[in-house]
Amino acid sequence: ERLAEEECALPGDDDAAPALRTRTARDGTAFTYLDPPSGSARGTGATAAGGSLTGLLGVGIGEVVLPQLVRGCCMPLPVAAGTSVAVVVVTALTAATVQFAALAMGIDGAGA
Repeated sequence: ERLAEEECALPGDDDAAPALRTRTARDGTAFTYLDPPSGSARGTGATAAGGSLTGLLGVGIGEVVLPQLVRGCCMPLPVAAGTSVAVVVVTALTAATVQFAALAMGIDGAGA
C-alpha cells in the first residue's frame, strides 16, 4: 500500500526512507502511515491543547489532534478517527471516575 499523496507529504530526504506503520482492519483493509514521531514539541503541544480543550469545554480532539494525525503522520482518516474516539472514551471514563469518587467522598463542588 502506498500513502495517499493528497492527504500528506512525505519528508523529502531521499537517503533515509521514513518509517511506516501498517495496520490491517478486520475486513482485510490495510492502512499504511508514517510512524509518529515521539516527543516532538509540535506533537506534544497539539496533544496538550487538544486535551485541555477537551477537559475544559468538551471539544478539542477532533479539532486539534485529528488533523495533526491525518496531515502530520499521514494517518488514514479511519485510523485517525478511531484513535480520536479512543482518546475521547478514555477522557470520559476518567471524568466519570473522578465524579464518582467525589460523590463517594461527599464533595459537593460548592467548596463546603
